[in-house]
Amino acid sequence: MPTSSFVRNGFSLYVKFEGSNPTGTQKDRIARLHASNAKKQGYYGITVGTCGNYGASIAYYAKLYGLKAKIFVPSDFHPTRLEKYANGGVEIVRVKGYYEEAVVKSIEFAEKNGFYDANAGSKNSRLDYEGYKTIALEIIKKINNVPDLVIVPVGNGTTLYGVYAGFRELRSSGLIDRIPSMVGVAPADANPIVASYLSGSGEYHDLTPEKIKITEENEPLANYKSLDGEKAFEAIKVSKGFAVSIENEEMKFGATFLKSNIGINALPASAAAVAALWKIPNEAIHNKVIVSLVTGSQK
Repeated sequence: MPTSSFVRNGFSLYVKFEGSNPTGTQKDRIARLHASNAKKQGYYGITVGTCGNYGASIAYYAKLYGLKAKIFVPSDFHPTRLEKYANGGVEIVRVKGYYEEAVVKSIEFAEKNGFYDANAGSKNSRLDYEGYKTIALEIIKKINNVPDLVIVPVGNGTTLYGVYAGFRELRSSGLIDRIPSMVGVAPADANPIVASYLSGSGEYHDLTPEKIKITEENEPLANYKSLDGEKAFEAIKVSKGFAVSIENEEMKFGATFLKSNIGINALPASAAAVAALWKIPNEAIHNKVIVSLVTGSQK
């Protein structure tokens, strides 16, 4: 995967771009593993609840592995990437409510109809961590160094935790001597991982559904209950990292900045990993080697 870099205002920034995956996001890493596992276990279908991007990946790999796919999406969301990759073997079901309700419907469907459950937090979720661990190894190989900070947009927290687990595994094997500080970024009013960190309680806690604010820009990061929230929150704490809250306009600024300076056409939510740098105190990033994980391209 391509990695771009530049030095700015006293720190070295590397941008790890996941947009050149087949459907344009990091979700392809785990969708391929789940579709392959479903096929090996003899399933004829696979299901997931999604904001849209993961559903697109599942649709793409379900077709490659000859599986039917049933994908549940909140009725008010804008899954244009999913619609692009949907095919004759894919059924999209609109669900009243939020992402969490789509996941519940998907799990219920899997149990009743013998479909493979590819949802975060499912019995198959170990594959999510395995898929995202590879990002850590690619970062080390590409920059030939251990970064000081790795900034990751967080929704469920699965990507951040998986990348952290990859660095932890590399340290255990003696390939690196330390784990970078993990930094989660999302709107605090739409993500419990960031809200929990900023609350100062030192513990992860869910948000209440009626209080989260979902927009078209922040949909990929919006949760009231992050399914891997506790794991991601612990990874941030153990790695001596932190969390950053970001607004819609700041995410859009990050996308514009990436396109103008590096030529990367990123989703605003994915560009949050770069836009966050304008929200972090200078003393926390001065003379640091930073990797921003830009998780997806524009649709």
